[in-house]
Amino acid sequence: MRSKLKESDLSIPIVEYWHKLGYSVRTEVKNCDLVAMRGEELVAVELKLTLGLHALVQATRRQQVADAVYVAVFRPQRGTKSGRWRGVLQLLRRLELGLLLVDPFCSPPQVELALSPQPFTGRRNSKARKAMGIEASQRSLDLNTAGTSGQEIMTAYREHALRLAHLLSMHGPLTAAQLRQFTMNPKTWATLYRNVYGWFKRMGRGIYALTDIGHAALAKYGELVALWSVTPEDGRVPYFGE
Repeated sequence: MRSKLKESDLSIPIVEYWHKLGYSVRTEVKNCDLVAMRGEELVAVELKLTLGLHALVQATRRQQVADAVYVAVFRPQRGTKSGRWRGVLQLLRRLELGLLLVDPFCSPPQVELALSPQPFTGRRNSKARKAMGIEASQRSLDLNTAGTSGQEIMTAYREHALRLAHLLSMHGPLTAAQLRQFTMNPKTWATLYRNVYGWFKRMGRGIYALTDIGHAALAKYGELVALWSVTPEDGRVPYFGE
């Protein structure tokens, strides 16, 4: 049964763990499995089936952008008292990383804080940190599952495009300037012009309408549409990148 476990099976219990601590959580952010935010604090978590070299390399890269970095793995069947696990914990301390252990056979799965990360002493990348924070904060909901592959990821860019599609479905054809007034997002014109997903069509000089593909996309993401339907009448939402 344990052999059938996947990285994605770690996602829900780890998300719940950070929610209970009062963090806002977004998954699959800038190639990081999970990002938890509380105020100005930013925590990164990598979900892994095993604590191999690749996992450690990924986690140490996250230290340049996050205040704290954890690796989350399934709790070993034989416990953590062996000499091997003592060595693993020692290595993680030296790397200034934290460790979360998930027991998938409890109901619900239990998360144990096995090791708190040490204060990071290396160099930070403030530009990459800002980009990660903006990407996470501009997602209204967490619609991804961390640790999955080959699945469509809800990014801030995709959500913004969906927001524009929703406004067009509500109001009919609008100019880029009018849509910008609703979203307050300076990337509105570029999103319409690039039309990455084929959701928009030009009806005249600077006027855009919604395509059939755009209508289908809105139907697919009903959770977001429902959320936007209860926002103020003018549909304005804050843009965190300005």
